[in-house]
Parts: sequence; C-alpha cells; structure tokens
Amino acid sequence: MNSGDDFVDAAQGLSGGLTPGSKGMLFGLSMWAILASLLFSSVGLFYFKRGKDTSDTPLLVSGIALVVYPYFVTDTLYIIVIGAALTALPWALRNL
Repeated sequence: MNSGDDFVDAAQGLSGGLTPGSKGMLFGLSMWAILASLLFSSVGLFYFKRGKDTSDTPLLVSGIALVVYPYFVTDTLYIIVIGAALTALPWALRNL
C-alpha cells in the first residue's frame, strides 16, 4: 500500500466509513436528520434567548427542549415531528 491508500483508510475510519457520495450515515444520523437538527436547534436558541429576555417561561422551556432533544432522537421523521411540535408549543399555550 502506498501513502495515498493509508490516507483514504484513515479518513474512512474517522468518518465511520462514510465516503463522499455514499448514502451512509454519520454518527447514526442521515444528512437530512443533521440539517433538521441544526434548524430546530437554531430555533431553540432563538426561543431560549427571547424567553430569557422577556421572562416567558413556555418560550424558555421550549427553547431548551429544542436544543437538547436532537441529541436523543436519531430518526429524521421523529426529529421533524418533535421539532415542529416544540416549535408550536409556546404559540399554542399562549392562545389557549
């Protein structure tokens, strides 16, 4: 083996065998799950900051939940459904 093959093997080992163009998953998450997690965590950060500034407890708690839950959920569909529910929760609680 030459040094180029060693580099490729090392890179595949670090990425969990994921190579560019492969349809594998990274850390048990698909690309769409990672993007959804990033989106809902960003919304959660906004909710957290806004809830802290305005002393809005439902917004604050929802923000914390939006930032934390993607660490425990790996299925893309569940990430989207739970994220949408947590995003709508403060609005729903205000309008009851």
